[in-house]
Amino acid sequence: MEENKIFIECDCHTHVLKVEYDKENSLMETYEMFEIALFNYGNHSEKPSLWWRIKYVFKHILKGNLYSDQIILNKEEATKLYDFLKIKLNK
Repeated sequence: MEENKIFIECDCHTHVLKVEYDKENSLMETYEMFEIALFNYGNHSEKPSLWWRIKYVFKHILKGNLYSDQIILNKEEATKLYDFLKIKLNK
């Protein structure tokens, strides 16, 4: 993995958040920015538990397509994102 890029998997096992730090130099200024992208796997990367799949199906029937516009991070993944941003912002 590149030093300026991090991939974080959603707890729903169907999305990946990519955060990339980019620094561009022009003649007059230096621009620092974060590029953020949310990707769908289309399939589960790991096989979720039977109970999780039952809950997902029930919520999907009631509400439609779930998790299409959000990402769910557990504490470990949120900490990885926080640490990455903290390091890049403090440079």
